[in-house]
Amino acid sequence: MYTLNYNTGAGNETFETIEEAMAAVDPCYTQMSITIDDSETGRELYKMPWWGCRHTEDDEDVAFDFGDYGYYSSWQESNEAFEPISSYEV
Repeated sequence: MYTLNYNTGAGNETFETIEEAMAAVDPCYTQMSITIDDSETGRELYKMPWWGCRHTEDDEDVAFDFGDYGYYSSWQESNEAFEPISSYEV
């Protein structure tokens, strides 16, 4: 199971597949990046980054636009998707 996390404390949804979660995203102007988390471990797997500025003509990766207030770019694999270093054997 996967949690579509709006990182606002409300409105999160759970889906059986990552693809379902990605397709269901409905961003609002929250100034928060949206994530898809593994429901069992809480690990962040994918992120739809929030950019708190107007995009430029050169920005090709604009998924949702909020004009002068900012925009979301497309889903990206999260850097946090890997095991924390404390879980590795030394």
